[in-house]
Amino acid sequence: MRKKAKFQVGVRGAMLGTMGFSAVLTIYGLKAKFSFGSSVYEGKERLEGKTVIVTGANSGIGKSTATELLRRGGRLIMACRDVDKCEEARREIMEITSQNNVVCRKLDLASLDSVRQFADNINKTEDRVDILVNNAGVMGIKERIETEDGFEMHAAVNYFGPFLLTHLLLDKLKASAPSRIINVMSPTYKANHINFSDINFKDSYNASKAYGRSKAALASFNLKMAELLDNTGVTTYAPMPGVVDTNLKRHQITSPWKQFVSKFTSWLQKTPESGSQTVLFCALNPLISDQSGFPYRECQREDNEGSVNRQLPRERLYLTSLVWTGLKDADEAKREFDEMQEMAKS
Repeated sequence: MRKKAKFQVGVRGAMLGTMGFSAVLTIYGLKAKFSFGSSVYEGKERLEGKTVIVTGANSGIGKSTATELLRRGGRLIMACRDVDKCEEARREIMEITSQNNVVCRKLDLASLDSVRQFADNINKTEDRVDILVNNAGVMGIKERIETEDGFEMHAAVNYFGPFLLTHLLLDKLKASAPSRIINVMSPTYKANHINFSDINFKDSYNASKAYGRSKAALASFNLKMAELLDNTGVTTYAPMPGVVDTNLKRHQITSPWKQFVSKFTSWLQKTPESGSQTVLFCALNPLISDQSGFPYRECQREDNEGSVNRQLPRERLYLTSLVWTGLKDADEAKREFDEMQEMAKS
């Protein structure tokens, strides 16, 4: 009887051990699947004498990108909404890299005034801008929030803010050529298009669509700028980091259950260091200087997809954005678009 009991205990233990081992393998398999691999950029380019701006540089992908760019000897400008958090991150980055050519500058992409003030400061105080990394973003804001400029928050931070910032720094980027504009993207752009009748989601708000459309707008902007800046020495790239464990999802974690799920899924996701690799690839790799305007994933170029490839909507969005950010007169923009439509018909 005792032998039988010992045998049953032994079998049960072996089964539990096998189940545990299988569970571990399953978890590792899930991690491999959901983190989409992990390419590493191995280029050794140095940045002495060059100036880099990274928005949202106090945490996540932005902080990891900023750390590596500073490590390579460049002058780093951390553009952040919260200056106190920026200063804390700056001290950490200096300690990690043993480099001190780094400053914090206040930038709230939800405010066009803040964008203008930041750009004005850069244009007056900096000799050059070699790399602009438009990294900062928001996602999953449950209720519609409108900024002081009348923009829906996803649209403001993820698109209109970077749009205006890039334009205000263009002269400095051109003077520093060869230079690069990096627009951090998401694959969600592929399944979204701009609804010109309700760009600001005033009629019907959906957080997922608001985020996806803001990234579709950014992808369109990335391609349009590549066209406009052809032969200027300024090139544009749209890296897609993948599923990364950052505080970008902070607006979505609103209950204990979501907090629990987030802790589990965060282990399955890429680290910010891993997520920053394609951003670094786009910012540094000399071999892609003739491949402007494309999205990149896992350090490889992809083709633009979805509504981004439709020229008239791309032109309409660009002209609309110039007007809404105060860079162009509305009547002039309308005349230009009407002419484009007539040319398309002929």
